[in-house]
Amino acid sequence: QVPTLLGFATLNLPRGTQNGCIFRFPAAGAPGNLHQPPGDQYVEVVVTPDSLNLSQRDIMENLAGLGKNEMNRAAHE
Repeated sequence: QVPTLLGFATLNLPRGTQNGCIFRFPAAGAPGNLHQPPGDQYVEVVVTPDSLNLSQRDIMENLAGLGKNEMNRAAHE
């Protein structure tokens, strides 16, 4: 699930998707106006390693928590 301005959208990652691959959600970005359609939202894939030591795992979990806090804050604005 990927957060968009319209709610959550499902992103199905094809097998073999590589780090840095970018996917587009048409019309899920910034709202348009009378003369322009809504913008697109782009999502970049970031792949994390399979095997992490304890310190690396703690860092990744902290980063994930920061992202959730930002999404929650944006949802309530």
